[in-house]
Amino acid sequence: MRETPKYFGVPHDPSSALQRTQSHHVRLKRYRIDRLLRRLIRHRTKWRQQQMDGFDRIYDLHKLLKGRKTALALNDILERMECSKATFHRIRRHMSDYLGAPIEFNRDQGGYRYMEGPDSGYELPGLWFNQQELYALLMIQSLLNNLSISLLQQELSPIKERIDRLLKKQSLDPELLHDRIRILGVATRQVDDHIFLPLAEAVARSKPLTITYSTRDSGVTSCRNISPLRMVNYRNNWYLDTWCHTRQDYRTFAMECIQSITDSKDTFQAIDSKTLDDYFNASYGIYAGDNIEWAVIEFTSDIANRVADELWHPQQKGELLADGRYRLSLPYNSDQPNELLMDIIRHGEAAKLIEPKSLQQQLIQRLQDSLSIYTD
Repeated sequence: MRETPKYFGVPHDPSSALQRTQSHHVRLKRYRIDRLLRRLIRHRTKWRQQQMDGFDRIYDLHKLLKGRKTALALNDILERMECSKATFHRIRRHMSDYLGAPIEFNRDQGGYRYMEGPDSGYELPGLWFNQQELYALLMIQSLLNNLSISLLQQELSPIKERIDRLLKKQSLDPELLHDRIRILGVATRQVDDHIFLPLAEAVARSKPLTITYSTRDSGVTSCRNISPLRMVNYRNNWYLDTWCHTRQDYRTFAMECIQSITDSKDTFQAIDSKTLDDYFNASYGIYAGDNIEWAVIEFTSDIANRVADELWHPQQKGELLADGRYRLSLPYNSDQPNELLMDIIRHGEAAKLIEPKSLQQQLIQRLQDSLSIYTD
């Protein structure tokens, strides 16, 4: 009987050779499929990137030409858009052919511009933003969510949906981006929708109001006729700057303490922005006043650099001392020193109030009162 031939000491089996051949073909086929899929993914990614770049290029060219009275030279366009001549002409043709952009070359001025005519003032169709502006809008959305005004969120939801669609067109996941932005508030106080929205309307339309207001500490309720001037979000809480017709003076109300709102028959007291800034920004904190004094605070070298980077007040004066400490001077309302005192206390032994001595005595008394509740 003829023996089965051996190769490298192993008996030759035709069936196993066939299996090895088939296995090789399967692996080869899988390799080719994988390579094809990777190539398709690369092409798709590149195509999406080109689409995304195209959106931004269109937007950039529109911003360059919009509102110009004179033509812009080609070299200036290429420099500002940071693109080649071929890319510019491709974008220009796309805008003219598909978006109806009236781009013309003006030979007298030697450059490109939007064509003048009865329909001048061309705008891109739909809602157009570049990537950076979309990211900024996402942050604004997160801020609005943090304000906890449910009815306002409902009104803005169509805009949010539109932004989400624009992000998806640029291959960006809006939910993932939302999850990566956090704006956290501390000690926020809720303002009811039936209070917030009428106040916002009254501020926008310069409409006088009558409000019922309950003070937070004493619980005393009063009725005030006001001209609402500004809504201020300060330290994650809402305040209303007003001209109070009842007191014939400026007043700031914490919006969560407003119980009811009705229309007023008083004439609205219009006040220009500079006058408002001069009054409400004259002293430290949210509550303004006329009795302005200057406080001097010194911070230890451990936190000097951090405090030096902080803006406590627009009129503050800061100085780094030779020993590494930081001296901060700022105006405050001597009738309302509470907020300044609390901000000094929160820095503990790292902050020392130097001037004025009267305010220093108030601070010492507060610290002693706080200590007494632990020593009694």
